[in-house]
Amino acid sequence: MTNLVGQYIGRYHILEQVGTGGLATVYKALDTRLERYVAVKVVFSPREVSNKFLKRFEREAKALALISHPNIVKVLDYGEHENMPYLILEYISGVTLKQRLGKPVPWQETAQLLSPIAHALYYAHQMHIMHWDVKPSNILIADTGRPMLSDFGITWLLESEEASDIASSGVGYGTPEYMAPEKITGIKVDYRADIYSLGIVFYELITGHKPYQADTPMAVLWKHVKEPLPRPKNFVIDLPDEVENILLKALAKDPDDRYQNMNEFAVALDSLPTKHVEKDSHSKKPLRVFLCHASNDKPAVRELYHRLIADGIDVWLDEENLLPGQDWQLEIPDAVRLSDVVIICLSKNSITKEGYIQKEIKYALDIADEKLERSIFIIPLKLEDCNVPERLSKWQWVEIFHKYGYKKLISALKLRESQIGMISPN
Repeated sequence: MTNLVGQYIGRYHILEQVGTGGLATVYKALDTRLERYVAVKVVFSPREVSNKFLKRFEREAKALALISHPNIVKVLDYGEHENMPYLILEYISGVTLKQRLGKPVPWQETAQLLSPIAHALYYAHQMHIMHWDVKPSNILIADTGRPMLSDFGITWLLESEEASDIASSGVGYGTPEYMAPEKITGIKVDYRADIYSLGIVFYELITGHKPYQADTPMAVLWKHVKEPLPRPKNFVIDLPDEVENILLKALAKDPDDRYQNMNEFAVALDSLPTKHVEKDSHSKKPLRVFLCHASNDKPAVRELYHRLIADGIDVWLDEENLLPGQDWQLEIPDAVRLSDVVIICLSKNSITKEGYIQKEIKYALDIADEKLERSIFIIPLKLEDCNVPERLSKWQWVEIFHKYGYKKLISALKLRESQIGMISPN
């Protein structure tokens, strides 16, 4: 494939190659219009790309672009360059989980790392989107410590000429070491195949070994179907029964014997105790913060976003659609529940003519009040907006900061971070 470094693909100036595989090459690029870094995944094929494939690629790219979750790499754009389709993705500075393999990882740390990925997959499944290829190289660890899932649906999209065939069988799509048995035997595949694949990742991180290995890919595939799962305690003698039981259930051969949806798997991971994880000055994970605001406040909120990032706060902000808009009912609950703190960025745009709080902000507050406790902060974006409406007093755990009390806000966030004492997957 032609090296595209130094070239332009539309408005994207290709800076460097950051990864390659059998189906695509990933580049770091500069979006010259928005002046931000993006990742460009360029698809190549040994055969000529058909119009049928390009239409399907466009359809799937549009579907993937609807996914907006703090632990999923967002699709920003798509197109075609010299008969090569490409995706534009948000650029994540960090490493892949594959680069951290090689030795067992404490089960507490592993559960904390993979829980957000499980929640992200459940969110995608609710939108009727499977991943098809969950594996360590598709899980990114951002410099902030946040795990991010990438490459939704890419494998089956690029390998199949008939999307309908995949929907009915799913045979052969994925990476052999992480493929569910039903993908091999030809029975109908559903979301529980992603549960199995994530279970393999969980197993490999905890034990330091892939459960099934062989000299050829086909031999590996049939081990998934025929051979019993090597007992995790064979590798980690003191592994708690509750952890081993989660692995055994997630990796059941029969999909009916597994967790029946990804949320059940995520809840099981969340239920594991974390008190035995050793804490040190290098293991704290940045606080997860969600900024909720009115759409007209985009410039001021982005300024606050960049200030928080510069101060080491892990902030979720949807760059493409700063306020979730018509999809807010899907996005805000997940954003709030996955966050440690919700910051309500208040301005006159946040209040209706009748004096009520905009529905998106009220919704976020209602959820956060139930879940977060003492972790809802309100910061006026402009000097004239410092008079916070009395109606906000109904939320018990709200702390209000003046715009010029930014240092006070950072201090409160750092205090909350120390209280939570989250552990990063290092």
